[in-house]
Amino acid sequence: MNLLIDIFEKNCKGKKGDKIFISYESKSYKFREILNLINQTCNYFDKFNLNKGDKITLFLENSIEFIVLYFASMKFGLTVNPSPVYLSQLEACNNIQEIKPKLIFCSEKFDFLKKRKTLSKKIVIIKNQNFIDSIKKFNNRFKKKKVDGEDIAVLYYSSGSTGKSKLIKMSHRAILNSQKIQQKSSLMDSGDKHLCVLPLAHTSSLRSTIKFCAFNHRTVYLYKNFWSLKNSILDVIEKYQITFIQTVPSILSMMTSIFSRKINTPHKVKSLKFVACGSSYLSKDVADKFINTFNTPIINIYGLSETCALSMTSYKEKKFTLNSVGKILPGLKYKIINEKNKISKKNESGELCVKTPAIFSGYINDKSKFIYNNYFRTGDIFTENNDGYLFYIERKKNIIIKSGINISAREIDTMILKSKLIKDVFTTSALDVFHGEVPISYIVPIQKKFNLNKLQNFCQRKLGDFKTPSIFKILKSIPKSPTGKIRFSLLER
Repeated sequence: MNLLIDIFEKNCKGKKGDKIFISYESKSYKFREILNLINQTCNYFDKFNLNKGDKITLFLENSIEFIVLYFASMKFGLTVNPSPVYLSQLEACNNIQEIKPKLIFCSEKFDFLKKRKTLSKKIVIIKNQNFIDSIKKFNNRFKKKKVDGEDIAVLYYSSGSTGKSKLIKMSHRAILNSQKIQQKSSLMDSGDKHLCVLPLAHTSSLRSTIKFCAFNHRTVYLYKNFWSLKNSILDVIEKYQITFIQTVPSILSMMTSIFSRKINTPHKVKSLKFVACGSSYLSKDVADKFINTFNTPIINIYGLSETCALSMTSYKEKKFTLNSVGKILPGLKYKIINEKNKISKKNESGELCVKTPAIFSGYINDKSKFIYNNYFRTGDIFTENNDGYLFYIERKKNIIIKSGINISAREIDTMILKSKLIKDVFTTSALDVFHGEVPISYIVPIQKKFNLNKLQNFCQRKLGDFKTPSIFKILKSIPKSPTGKIRFSLLER
């Protein structure tokens, strides 16, 4: 079968190769130039006696080096592990011990890894442009390794938003299929110039921006992160006539906060076809404020690291509301099942189960059963309306079962925010001897002088005694990933 790298190479032939693929730090790299760098990196890999199937880890921020190393690993037949750059030193070292990579490519920011005796010989320090210059001495032709579609191409980290992070095995077959699925989605209307500000270690930026553009012969304007251009992002959009941004709710909220009072804002972003939002729940309030400020449509994308994109809204349709994640994408099968494992009725909540050709190959060092009757259980609770639109409720694990009665953590969060005393909140379950589980809310007060009794009284009035959290934990901030997902493992229980 063809692999993603085969499609990419076809997009590098003839006149197609002259098109810009990546623009980074005021330098532009044509499709053909990136292919040459990929081939040179493959020959560079030979220097380390790497073999097909060996694992490598990337501890790199968004950069041209990341992209070249990522695609070169695919062509060479390696298994690449893009590591989130926000991990603590302890988390980074623990994950490496679990993966056991043969080599670790990291920026100078992560040179603490070199101080570990067990890792020091595996570390290759990447110094930005120095790496690109150094690999150019290698031959720009490389005979592709014979890679099977079922071979594992990538090890992704799950977000850890509901517990301990897992390492997700993704095959070459699944990666190719994820792109074929997206060819039947709203993303095909996203235009030719994509802005990438999400971390490249995050699955959505790789799948729906970098690999999407490699597969569909489009251009990516790559930046280190959103923070590096948050005050100038409108100028970037206007200068390069950006047509699409893959983003998350926190970035939409930040952009609205920065530019809502600026004049001429909609004019600067008029090249945008729409922005896509995923990874965490997009509230109507955040969406409405963004749309009113920028006059730019938003589409919702829903999917998991394990499944790739599953559903998507269309900016052209008028029927759906923004709290919908759209319809299941063509070619995928799904069902919503209730607590009795029976198919849920329309508008009845249940767990979404899917069958997709882009499904992952399992978890590394974890034999958890993830397939039920040939369907993957997403762990997410949805309803489906009569028109086939899906509405996300919340994670199944975040349904609190107190004395046998289900309590929605999101309902509690929504009400706590309405108190106007709290600027951020996350509610989940805590074990309780009498009730089995009770709600526990992690809260970030707006003011330093905070009266917890006032919040408790508010919750009891609005939620009742039964749903009011039994435990409140006051925090300075709730630990989240750069894409806005709760880092559950870092919360005190």
